[in-house]
Amino acid sequence: MMQRLSRATLGAVVAVLVVVAMGRDAAGDVGGASKNKARIVTDENDNLHIRSLNNTYMWTRANTTGGGGGGVFVDGVSVHDLINEVSTLKREAANLRMQLAEVRALAAPNTTETECLIKVPGEVDCGNGDSVLSGVCEASDISRCCCDAVQDITVVDGTIDINPLSPTTAATMARLLTVGGNLRATSLHVSSISFPALRTVGEEVYFRTNNALTAVHLPALQSVGLDLKIESNDALTVIDFPSLQVVSGAMDVKGNTAMLRLHLPALVSTGDIRIESNDVLTDLTIGGPERPLRVFGVLQIQSNTALKSLTFTSSSAEIAASFAIRNNPKLGLVECIGDFSKAPCVNFYGNSNDATLGPGCPAICQFV
Repeated sequence: MMQRLSRATLGAVVAVLVVVAMGRDAAGDVGGASKNKARIVTDENDNLHIRSLNNTYMWTRANTTGGGGGGVFVDGVSVHDLINEVSTLKREAANLRMQLAEVRALAAPNTTETECLIKVPGEVDCGNGDSVLSGVCEASDISRCCCDAVQDITVVDGTIDINPLSPTTAATMARLLTVGGNLRATSLHVSSISFPALRTVGEEVYFRTNNALTAVHLPALQSVGLDLKIESNDALTVIDFPSLQVVSGAMDVKGNTAMLRLHLPALVSTGDIRIESNDVLTDLTIGGPERPLRVFGVLQIQSNTALKSLTFTSSSAEIAASFAIRNNPKLGLVECIGDFSKAPCVNFYGNSNDATLGPGCPAICQFV
């Protein structure tokens, strides 16, 4: 940082510059100038004063011997550099004012879904009151979900374990938007699971062997980073995934003996699809109009003993491995709406005697 000048020293610099600019001698000016003219005076303490009715300007005259402009230095410090330093300090002060405004904005009350003021770096355990803070909106993990204290949480970086301490009618988090890890529920006595705002799950979604579970509502869920597995939930009748587009791993819906229907109208990409052994499933639709459908593994619909209606819809369907529709004894017409020219032949057997593939579907595989 540049050396600071005392006020008295800087006053002396100003006085000398004015004398040079006016081409006068300081003492003579004091003796003969009128009160209405600019003048330089000394007080009883030998301090110099510039008195003027108007502004006071300073500049350095040209150096007649060197041909360049002159400079003013006091104690080895350039007055020009001091002026630049003042300008820099003004800019820094303006930046600090902006930063202060940002800090005040962050400290304002939380009024939107995306703001978060209270983040818990570790696990929030709904079974342990000591770990639950009111107003928490982001956490690493949640166990024994769900309690009232987690209802403001919008982001969970790790895993949500739905495992309440006592039987309850519903497990829900109304404002949750993102789960970075897993969303899981196993062997619970919960009648419904509902995350109405949840959009993304970074790893797995799996609900297994929940004997009291009747409904799963994830209406906003768009993507799952790994597998989606819904298996062996004996009372489950409704699975609601109207917005689901991408499952990067496998999608397995198996052994849900009370499930009546499964609609996946937004699905465009997944690793595998296996819909198997859902005893009362009667209505199954996969894909939607004006949407591609990419299956990077197998697409397998089998052993759904009550299945009567099966519809695939896609603007352009591609299935990398095998395509099988088999052992669904009540299945009649299979409809393929859109372009299925890039899909492989269908392993189609063990269905009802009247079972047929619609005109838009791939051909039935012929085994020699």
